[in-house]
Amino acid sequence: MGAKIALYSSDIEKKVKSAIGDLPKKPKGLSLEALIRSMKAEIEAAKKAGYSLDDIAKVITDNGAAIKANTLKQYLSEKKPEADGSEGETVGTVSGGGDENPEADGSDQKANATTEDNQTNAKGSK
Repeated sequence: MGAKIALYSSDIEKKVKSAIGDLPKKPKGLSLEALIRSMKAEIEAAKKAGYSLDDIAKVITDNGAAIKANTLKQYLSEKKPEADGSEGETVGTVSGGGDENPEADGSDQKANATTEDNQTNAKGSK
């Protein structure tokens, strides 16, 4: 015999639909990084006025968004990636270093390391 399938009445269906329809909207917010990026002009103005990143981080933290000066510096210095992905490093391109051997990708080294690990584990468990 197969697994039993539970059947629900139309009353349950109505109740569930109503409960889902009555769910409150989830609050939306910004990540800390997005918050900092949205205030970049204000932060830069404070820096020009002589305030340090420590000073600015304290003000931000005191007003409900905990952040350290180093994180603030990082968020301010990172460039937001372009929508077309044209900014930044090329991902997935590896130079072969002139080695024409297609097996020189290190996969045989990985296999050897796994074999050595297995042999070590086998010796250790005897």
